[in-house]
Amino acid sequence: MKMNKTVWLFTILLLLGGTLTVVGLLVIDESTEKLAGICVGIGSGLFSMSAANLIVQGYYRKHPKLKKQAVIDFRDERNTAIRMKAKAKAFDIMFVVMITLPFLLIFAGISLWVVLTTIGLYLFGYFTQLFYMIKYSKQM
Repeated sequence: MKMNKTVWLFTILLLLGGTLTVVGLLVIDESTEKLAGICVGIGSGLFSMSAANLIVQGYYRKHPKLKKQAVIDFRDERNTAIRMKAKAKAFDIMFVVMITLPFLLIFAGISLWVVLTTIGLYLFGYFTQLFYMIKYSKQM
C-alpha cells in the first residue's frame, strides 16, 4: 500500500504527539510540572488530531466518491457563504464576550496583567477587523 505525503505527515505527528504525552506524564514533579503539563496538552492534541485525520484519510481512500463530493460541497458558493456568515456571527459574539471578560476578571481580583492582556486581545481583534474593512473596501 502506497502512503502519500499527508499520511506520512499525520503518522509522524501521531508518533510525536504520543511521545510528548508519555514524556509529559513520566516527568511530572514539582520543578517541571508546568513543562510536563504543556507536553501533555500539546502531545494529546497532536495525537488526537493526527488520529482523526488518519481515520478520515483511510475512509476516503475506501470511498473516493464521498471524498470528491466532500470537496465539491466545501467549495460550493452557498456553503462558503454559510461558513463566512457563521464566522462573522461568532466573531460578533466573541467581541461581546471580550468586552465583558475584563470586568469579570477585575471583580474576581485577577492580576492586572491578565486583565490588560484580555483588553489587548480585544483591541487586536478590533484593529484586525478595521484593517480588513479598509482593505476590502478598496478592492470591492
